[in-house]
Amino acid sequence: WAGRPSVESVTGPVDVTHAVGFVPPPTKAPLVVTFHDLAFIREPSHFGRWGRLVLGRSLEIAKRRAALILCSSTATIEDCAAQGIARDRLRLVTLGVKPMTIDPTMIDEVRRKYSLPEEYLLFVGTLEPRKNLHRLIEAIRRLGDALPLVVVGPAGWGDAMPEIGSLDVRLLGRVSAADRDAL
Repeated sequence: WAGRPSVESVTGPVDVTHAVGFVPPPTKAPLVVTFHDLAFIREPSHFGRWGRLVLGRSLEIAKRRAALILCSSTATIEDCAAQGIARDRLRLVTLGVKPMTIDPTMIDEVRRKYSLPEEYLLFVGTLEPRKNLHRLIEAIRRLGDALPLVVVGPAGWGDAMPEIGSLDVRLLGRVSAADRDAL
């Protein structure tokens, strides 16, 4: 925010700086920023005061300095445009998918390790309000005789887990990358 140290003071001259986090670094080079969402504007209650301040300030820096803003969805493009960012500076760059092949024996081993049934619903992500587990739990309740929900990911902040009542919800916390892939 103070404009220092610049990227170039650490790296030497660069042709372009790409900020993939939400805080754009100081640079003399053209700046490209990636935004996955503007959830802090859409759902401010899902963020703490400090988070809203940091993200709001970062948005202002990107609006002022970024030559291009890459958005991972058309919804994010629309949110950026609603914040006054010119559409000619916005580009849709969807998230990539890494195909993987998992050995069926690894799947069986992980299922046994965590005592899981053959079929279940899986949520992977940091447990925090903006992930909206409340809505997911409510949707599962509406299904009636639903599959168990397996929740994988580190604890974040706030009240992310709703009251689960009689639903079969398994909180696994952090797991290894290999286990996550097999899950």
